[in-house]
Amino acid sequence: MNWWYDAAAAAGVPENDRWGWLVRQSASIDPDKPSFGTRPSSLLVRAPARTNGLVNPYDPAHPLEARARSYLHSNCSSCHVFAGGGNAHIELEYMTAFETKPLDAMKAIGVKPLHSTFDLPDAKLIAAGHPERSVLYERMTRRGPGQMPQLATAIVDEPAVAMIREWIESLEAKADDVSAVSR
Repeated sequence: MNWWYDAAAAAGVPENDRWGWLVRQSASIDPDKPSFGTRPSSLLVRAPARTNGLVNPYDPAHPLEARARSYLHSNCSSCHVFAGGGNAHIELEYMTAFETKPLDAMKAIGVKPLHSTFDLPDAKLIAAGHPERSVLYERMTRRGPGQMPQLATAIVDEPAVAMIREWIESLEAKADDVSAVSR
């Protein structure tokens, strides 16, 4: 049925007490123990603790790239993924259950925007090393026409903007992005 149901069954918990068992065990559950479950779940192929996870984008204890990509995943990827409804051809989803997508899979770094450039010089969706040329960064700093996220945001998320700026500054331009190399 699912990983916790399987774990409870493996532990010999009667079916009518499995939810209560999970609640009692959740603080100390260790999915890596052999007693956690012996058969694969039909919903999850791994226990949640063994899959990739997003990090808190506001916690500097995590790597900058993980923070930036977790923020973009949480705030942008509901639309900006393949067939997600956003009309920019970018992929801001960070992870599958098994792996972190490489930066190239974003289809955003060094890519010319399809829509407004906001009069940014040599604008790219994300210009490696240059937040001042990055449309994604510009959209995050705006409220009103062209702002991102579009919905339910009336003020700029200043800590997120600062973190995304730092991340873009940390990106190295590729040799085929001549404009970014000649900075």
